[in-house]
Amino acid sequence: MLKKLYDLGYFNYQRFIIENSKRLSLSCEEAMVLINILNQYQTSKRMNIQSIVASLNMTVDMVQNTLSILMERGFYEIFISYDDGLGEESISLDGFFKKCEGIILSNAIMPEDELHVVISYLTEKLNRVLTSSEIDIITSLVMDDRYNLDNFKAACEAILEKKRLLTIKAIAQALANHEEPSIKPAPGFVKEFMKAIK
Repeated sequence: MLKKLYDLGYFNYQRFIIENSKRLSLSCEEAMVLINILNQYQTSKRMNIQSIVASLNMTVDMVQNTLSILMERGFYEIFISYDDGLGEESISLDGFFKKCEGIILSNAIMPEDELHVVISYLTEKLNRVLTSSEIDIITSLVMDDRYNLDNFKAACEAILEKKRLLTIKAIAQALANHEEPSIKPAPGFVKEFMKAIK
C-alpha cells in the first residue's frame, strides 16, 4: 500500500523517516542516505553512489559503508533486471516499505531493528567488535526471547553494580536471572474448590 502511495507521490517518506528514525533505528547518516536512495528511485529505479556523495557532506567510503548497513538490515535489495537481454543493476525498496507499514500498524520497533540497536549498544558498551558467536547469542535473545534494549541496559547496569566483568555471557545470565516467574494469586473460586476437596 505505501509503495503505491510512494509511486503516486502521496507518501511523504522524507518526513516519515525523520520523524521515525528512532523506531527505524537509523542514525542521522543512514537516514540521509536512505532519503537520497528514495529520491533517486523515483526517477531511475537505480542507485547512483556519486550522486549521493555529491548531495551529502560524506565521503565515498562513508556512503558505501552506510549503504552496506542499510542493505544488511533489509531496507533495500539489489538485483539484476534484464531488458532486451542486457542485465542492469536495479534496487528494490520493499524492505523499507514493509518496515514503515510495521511501524504504522503496530506502532512498535521491529525485532530486526531492535537487534541492530542492541548490537550497536553492546559494541559501544564493550568497546570492541562483537564476535559472530556473540552476535548469534544476542540475535537469539532479541528475536526468540524478545528482550529489548531496555532489558540489555538493565542487565549491564546490574553486572557493573556488582563490579563484575561485562561479557555477553554475563549479560545473558543477568537477563535469565532477572526473569522471575510471576505467581498470581489463585482466584476465589479455585481457593473454595481446594477447600472443598480437602
